[in-house]
Amino acid sequence: MSSTNKEPATEIYPALNQTYCSLCNQISLRTSRLDPFGTLPMELTDESQQLADCWTTKLAYWSGQNNHMKIAAFRQAMLSPMTFYVTILTYCARFRAHASGLKETPQSIQYTSTAERSLLRYIQAASDPYDENIVMTFAALSLQEERYGSKERAAEHMNQAMVRLRPRAADYPFQNVFVHYVRYTMSPCGVVRDAVEASKLSSFLRIAQSAAQDYHFIYQAPLRRTAFQFSTPLHLILSSGPHPSPVPKEERKWVVNCGAVHDLCRVASLIYITSSILDYRLSPHKCNLFLEELLLKISQHNLDRWASTESLLWMLLEDPSNVDLKDPRRAWVVGDIMGIVQRLPALLKYQFSELLLRFLMLRPPDLEISLDKFEVALWQHVNSQLVVDCHE
Repeated sequence: MSSTNKEPATEIYPALNQTYCSLCNQISLRTSRLDPFGTLPMELTDESQQLADCWTTKLAYWSGQNNHMKIAAFRQAMLSPMTFYVTILTYCARFRAHASGLKETPQSIQYTSTAERSLLRYIQAASDPYDENIVMTFAALSLQEERYGSKERAAEHMNQAMVRLRPRAADYPFQNVFVHYVRYTMSPCGVVRDAVEASKLSSFLRIAQSAAQDYHFIYQAPLRRTAFQFSTPLHLILSSGPHPSPVPKEERKWVVNCGAVHDLCRVASLIYITSSILDYRLSPHKCNLFLEELLLKISQHNLDRWASTESLLWMLLEDPSNVDLKDPRRAWVVGDIMGIVQRLPALLKYQFSELLLRFLMLRPPDLEISLDKFEVALWQHVNSQLVVDCHE
């Protein structure tokens, strides 16, 4: 619960034993916390301790543990019993069921039910419907439903999170990252059959292509010339692969079995980076600063050794250290474009991402993939959907 409206954990959650979580060795919390270890917002049973340990030591993508993301989520979740219970414990209960080849288990059912009831109680008691814990909990439930439950419920939870986040995005930096990360990685719903949406994609690509041919700007921003070339860290992360996994074979049962997540994060990262560079077209200095900071983060988090589109996207969504680079609208704009791309057929989605990568690399079009060819295929797809609609 929030610090101004905290309900004792024992009134909602299973109570009990004082514990210490291994990941907290890497996390420093506020000194005002009453927990003698300065760690968790609630006491845990042996069972829930195992779930917390699952998050800290087992949970992984194919690209690895992605500790930066896990630590950020764990740290924020610890600020409230509800967010810790839902984001960490309930997610891992449902993930363990999935890893065992089951849709649900008595454990996952219990945790999910308690999580939903606690959110309802929190909303009823909260004086602020835009409370940061409500935003985070809706996003956490959306992520769980997307991966292990109902896609329809996932969309409903995401809508609730976005409605509450939008007026407070500047005040909730973690929630802004978390909500958009979940939003970008959700499964597509429907197809692109709207001419307005198709035009939006074409316009975005046309502007990106034009920027890639602005040699005067590129000359003034040295990193723009070099950052995406072959064998650079950004190229290795953003290329379509294949990528080896650092996860040992005996531990791969704990890899999140969502093959599309890597690809969705790759596409979203390409859109986000392209959008950022376009925003800085009038300032080569800002473009250089943006790429400089991004490359520094990649090095700090070892993405130059183990390519992870998931961590890259997460870091892109985080507030930049340089306030001049901050743009609160960008994540929403990228989400709107991503929402269209997600509904493209696989081949068009691949071509879209490859075009963005080629524009970032400053490569000219070739016989294999070009913007003209993409647009022809895109409009053929849209028109075919209109024909289908007319016959229904």
